[in-house]
Amino acid sequence: MSYLDRRKPLCGSGLDRARRGRGWLDRAILTPLARWQRRRIVAALERLDEQLLAHVGIPRRRIPTIAASFNSRGVSDAGS
Repeated sequence: MSYLDRRKPLCGSGLDRARRGRGWLDRAILTPLARWQRRRIVAALERLDEQLLAHVGIPRRRIPTIAASFNSRGVSDAGS
């Protein structure tokens, strides 16, 4: 069976195993770290004045939603 065989996915199975294997790590370190980072993003955005927020296109009421859209690699599509 070649690596280009259509019946076998090229990726995903190794990724799924890696995700299952780090469940305890997520709960112990990564989840609290992500929460802490989101709180920092919210605090930083809330310190900005209305004019600057308007300039970058962020309504103050959307700050928590925008902060929640951030992930470990930057911004996800959920914030846009």
